[in-house]
Amino acid sequence: MHTRHKGALTESLACDYLLMQGLTLVERNFHSRFGEIDLILRQDALWVFVEVRHRSTRHVDRYGSGATSINNSKKQRLIHTANFYVQSRNLRNSLTRIDVVDVSGDLEKPLFNWIVNAVSADGW
Repeated sequence: MHTRHKGALTESLACDYLLMQGLTLVERNFHSRFGEIDLILRQDALWVFVEVRHRSTRHVDRYGSGATSINNSKKQRLIHTANFYVQSRNLRNSLTRIDVVDVSGDLEKPLFNWIVNAVSADGW
């Protein structure tokens, strides 16, 4: 499977998983000059920005989970992009957080690890 197709499939699986948890999708693949946010959802009054990561079982055993691949530079891009979204949509007084959905294993039977408030200005 092509990498771009696998990424889109992983994002769709993660989105479906979050929808089943009661969140509401607002936007997918938001781009700014700072970077990209895979999924933007609402959980009641809370705005949730989500980075989706996938690692196959073979790579998890060798390199760790997909979430561990998010370095400080990526964290800063996520924070800046989320802040840009909030400002550009006039949501300055809204509650927000940045989560990670780590999808592992075979994409036909994926395992989900939803890391709530995974990235913050204070660190991971």
